[in-house]
Amino acid sequence: MLQQYDDTGHFNCFQIRVNPPLNTESLGPEPLGSKRKFWVLLQGETQPWLFKYARLGSGEHWAEKLGSELAGLLELPAARVEMAMQEEHLGVLVESIVPHIRNRRLNQVVKAGELIHGNEVLAGHIKEYDLKKQRGHRQHSYANIVEALRVAVPESRYEEVMTNFAGLLVLDALIGNTDRHHENWALLRLSEGDGSIGLAPSYDHASSLGRELQDERRAALLDSGIGTYIEKGRGAIFGQSTGDHPDNPLELVRWAKGHNPEWFHSWLERAQRITTKQVDELLARMPETVMSHTARQFCRAFLCYTLDALKGV
Repeated sequence: MLQQYDDTGHFNCFQIRVNPPLNTESLGPEPLGSKRKFWVLLQGETQPWLFKYARLGSGEHWAEKLGSELAGLLELPAARVEMAMQEEHLGVLVESIVPHIRNRRLNQVVKAGELIHGNEVLAGHIKEYDLKKQRGHRQHSYANIVEALRVAVPESRYEEVMTNFAGLLVLDALIGNTDRHHENWALLRLSEGDGSIGLAPSYDHASSLGRELQDERRAALLDSGIGTYIEKGRGAIFGQSTGDHPDNPLELVRWAKGHNPEWFHSWLERAQRITTKQVDELLARMPETVMSHTARQFCRAFLCYTLDALKGV
């Protein structure tokens, strides 16, 4: 088991000493998306981990880590994320959300479940759904997701799945996640036991918390107020929007909660219990070599704003 903290109390930043590409056929196909990444099976681990390179000049690595930790504060199932380096390249290790077991006959780790991504779920409900389009996909809407999941999962699991999906949206509102497109949420079907199906844990939180900004811009937004920046951020799911762009993550929660309060209530209560002290403790655990002081200040102000906004939903 990877140790989460180093001897100073900061999150560990692990050095990955492998040379990609690895022979990882048993771990499944190449993960979706365009960013550089590769699978690795760490010594003593059964679950494979995905190493994702952070693009130069971005905060993708710390945003991915903070997204996972904030999901934990919400008690929302999410992929475990650890800071890591491959040679001199910063990135993150993301634990597979698909269960794996060691096959003794094959003497290798194999998957014990499969993901059914959102585009596949929607294509099973909407004729001629465009599985490849990610941005500005008007059929990737809250209303369509609600109905597609009603068809895709057993009736006995539907309320649980929709409640958990509402949790994804509350997390997105909290961290300003702009990348919950139809390949960044999924159902998980287990191959062990009764082959049950449910919503997969949340994953891929790198496009959040202003990770694309440079420190000069963060400092300017801190001086002028970051509310406008947060409220103008575009998500990837259409709600009430009638334009060409999906709803802002906060606005989507405000709107969707009005339609289905029973799915959102518990998540909003949990968000209200997150304190500024917990936010400060979380940010204090980020190594200074990974996250600048200005980025830390910006994230604190960002989360204080979204937590306050969620209290009013």
